Amino acid sequence: MNAIIPREVLIQQRNWRYATKQFNPERKSNPEGWGALRERMRKTILFVMVGSALATSSEGAEPELTPAPAVPTSGQHEAFAPQPTGIWQDGIGSGFRKNTMQSGFLVGGGFGKSAFGGREAHDLSLGAANAGWILTDVIGKDYFFKGNLEVIGELFGGAEFHPHTRYLTGVNALLRYNIATGTRWVPFLTCGAGLTLTDIGHPDLSGTFQFDPQGGVGTHYFFRENVAFTAEWRWLHLSNAGISEPNHGTNTQMFMGGITWFF
Repeated sequence: MNAIIPREVLIQQRNWRYATKQFNPERKSNPEGWGALRERMRKTILFVMVGSALATSSEGAEPELTPAPAVPTSGQHEAFAPQPTGIWQDGIGSGFRKNTMQSGFLVGGGFGKSAFGGREAHDLSLGAANAGWILTDVIGKDYFFKGNLEVIGELFGGAEFHPHTRYLTGVNALLRYNIATGTRWVPFLTCGAGLTLTDIGHPDLSGTFQFDPQGGVGTHYFFRENVAFTAEWRWLHLSNAGISEPNHGTNTQMFMGGITWFF
């Protein structure tokens, strides 16, 4: 319960509050205090005015910003368009990206033809390791034969098993055109030449060093995004360009198959 305040105490407290609030006409203000107060107010007003002026001038000094166009330009579309990743321009079979690399191997055999001056049919069995570099982005985009140019270096070796048993080994520089079909099948055309060391000899060749111009067609089948089974047919010719005789030359149709990795 609240305590009851005695009447005398209550009157005494009321009289004290009245005394503190009652105006005293005899009390005068200190002139020095009023002067200090006026000086502070003047400085405060001056500070506010200077600050407002500086803020206004800084806003006017800011460069005017040009709003972005509502419709992006063609250059902006190209700059912000999603960039292709991996070996493909836009998915498997859409064409390789420029500077894509590949390495792989081929093995196979061939049936000789006694053609173009050759006296005998030379049947061969060969193996090859190769590495390639895609030189271009997709070219001929508006045509059915759109694709990429590729340069290939190849090392090969093997043997003739008919009509004699002989060795051959060498190196090739090849140019290939890969056709973008939009599917897992990527056919190609190949041509090139190189140097071959062989002891096939008479009656069609002489000497150890031979030139080997060649050309053919083939295809990759991509069973993974960057790995393909490769099958190829080539016409392989050997001769020494008339450096020594005889130089009838050999001609063999080669059928090769292998695996190619792209990266």
